Amino acid sequence: MTDAGGNSLLDVRADGSISSVTTFPKVIGGFGPADAVPTDVVLGPDGAYYVSNLSGVPFTPGSALVWRVMPDGSKSVYAAGLTQVTDLAVDPDGSLYVLQHATTQFLGGPGSIVRIAPGGARTTIDTQGRLSHPAGLVVGPDGALYVANFSTAPDFGEVLKIVP
Repeated sequence: MTDAGGNSLLDVRADGSISSVTTFPKVIGGFGPADAVPTDVVLGPDGAYYVSNLSGVPFTPGSALVWRVMPDGSKSVYAAGLTQVTDLAVDPDGSLYVLQHATTQFLGGPGSIVRIAPGGARTTIDTQGRLSHPAGLVVGPDGALYVANFSTAPDFGEVLKIVP
């Protein structure tokens, strides 16, 4: 699991014990160094963990990352140039879907989904402009993406089905 406050990836075992796998360094934002704020972790088909980060205030566009973390804690940047990443999902072909909460500073602009193919090629998924502060993403058994939308507006939340 990720610990946003501790900027770390944790190993939580069935017996309840918790240990740190790795911590994430600060990112460079508009006001200087900002906390990484890890938001999600998924297990990739290669056995590595992929960890998203939101990046701290002011959420400078392009400052969020996806890290590739090995079980021993060694890590490298898997994808850079992202903005306010809140969730990740892996589809059966090994592609990684990256959910961006917003696209401009201070939680502004529409959300988006970026598909990173196993070879690294990126494609922005056409969401027809429907994403507003999305926070949850899964790949359904039908291959569609399901997104929790309006995550900051409790009276207007919805789940969208998006066919990539």
